[in-house]
Amino acid sequence: MKLPLSGTGGHVPASSTSSADLVAQHQPVSNASSSSHSVSARPGNGISRVHGQQVAMTALNQSGQMSAFRTGNTRRIESRGQMPINPARAQELLADEQRLSHAAEQMMAAITQNDLNHFPPQKIALDQQSRAHMLATSPAHRQGIREALDFYQSKSGDNVLMNISRMGYQTLPEFLKACDNDYHDDDNIDDFVENFGLKYSVLNEVEDSDDEEEVEDYEDDKAALKSRIEDTLSGPSQTLDAHLSQAPRIHNTPLLKGATGGDNLDSTQVNGNALLKSVLEGKAIRFNGFLSTSAEFKQAIDFCGRTERSVLGKPIMTIDLNSDAPEQEVLRRHALQLLERGQCDTGSILYHMEAQGAAGVSLNATKQENSAGHLDHEDEILMASQHYRACT
Repeated sequence: MKLPLSGTGGHVPASSTSSADLVAQHQPVSNASSSSHSVSARPGNGISRVHGQQVAMTALNQSGQMSAFRTGNTRRIESRGQMPINPARAQELLADEQRLSHAAEQMMAAITQNDLNHFPPQKIALDQQSRAHMLATSPAHRQGIREALDFYQSKSGDNVLMNISRMGYQTLPEFLKACDNDYHDDDNIDDFVENFGLKYSVLNEVEDSDDEEEVEDYEDDKAALKSRIEDTLSGPSQTLDAHLSQAPRIHNTPLLKGATGGDNLDSTQVNGNALLKSVLEGKAIRFNGFLSTSAEFKQAIDFCGRTERSVLGKPIMTIDLNSDAPEQEVLRRHALQLLERGQCDTGSILYHMEAQGAAGVSLNATKQENSAGHLDHEDEILMASQHYRACT
C-alpha cells in the first residue's frame, strides 16, 4: 500500500488536500451481534467479527459510519516504529524534496489513468454481471430494488438515513442518542431534524410565517422526516443491501472514492485526520454503511470537493506502508508528525482501491437491465455495507 501526499507547494506542510492510494481487499464482515451498537453505545465502536475473529472497532467520525481496526500489519508497523533511525540520514532524505515529489507525481498521474473506465474488459464484465444479477430476480423484487435505488440516489439525504439503518438503528432519534447525550433532549433532536431537512431541501423555511396552514404543513413534514427511517427507508435499505450482498463478487477491479474530510452527523463525511492517522498506523478501515465508489476519476475528484486534478496540489511524497526499508519508515514518521502538528490538511480525500471479493454492482447497469434506459452522469459502483480496506 502506497500513500501519496499532495500539497500546494513543493515543500511540506502537506497541502490543501491529501489523497490515499489504498489497495483494498473488500470482504464483507459481520457484527459480533445483530446490531453494530449493541456492544457499545457509540456508533462505530465496539466488537465485530472479521473472518471469524473478534476485533475492536474504533469510530473514525461522529456518525460511526467508518471504523478502524488493528490487523497483523498494524503490529508489524508498530514494531517498525521502534527501528532506530539515523537523524542525519533522515534529514538528508527529507531535504531531497524534488526526488520525493517526482515519485509522488508519477503515482498521482498513474491514478488518474487507473479508474475503471480505463479498463474496458473489467468494466464490461461488471456491467454484464450486474445486469444479469438484476434480471435473475422476480419482477416484483426488481421493482423493490429500483425503488430503493431511487431513495438512495435522491438528493434529499436519504442515503445518510439508509446508512444509519444499515448500521442497525431502527430510528433517527435512537441513532442520535447513541452519538451524543445531548440528544436525550427531544428539543435537540428536533433541531437536528430541522437542520437536516433544510440542508437537503426537504423542508422549506417558514420562519415568522403568519400562514397557519403553512406552519402546520412544515411541522408535519418535519415529523415525517424524523420518522422516515422506520416509516419509509428501513425496508428499502434492507432490500438494497441484500441485493448487493448476493451479487457476484468483484475481483481485480480498480475503484475510486472521493470524499471531503469533514465530520458531521448529517452526512457521510469522514474525519480526515483520524482516517490518515489510522492508515499510517497500518490499521484496516471498515465502511459500516453502503460503500459508494466511482468508475471515473473526474467524478471521484468532484466528491473530493475539487473540480480537477490540479487543485489537489503538488504531490509531496509517496509512502510505501508495505516496505520495511528505513527510508519508508522515515517518511511515515514524518507524515505522522505533520498530522500531529496540524500541518497536513485532510479536507479532501481520494481513495484508490482494488476490489478483491467485493459484493456490489454497477448502478447504471443495474438500472438498465436490458441495455436500455437512462444512465446517470455518475457511473457509480455501489458496495454492500460492512466492507473493509486492508493493506495487502
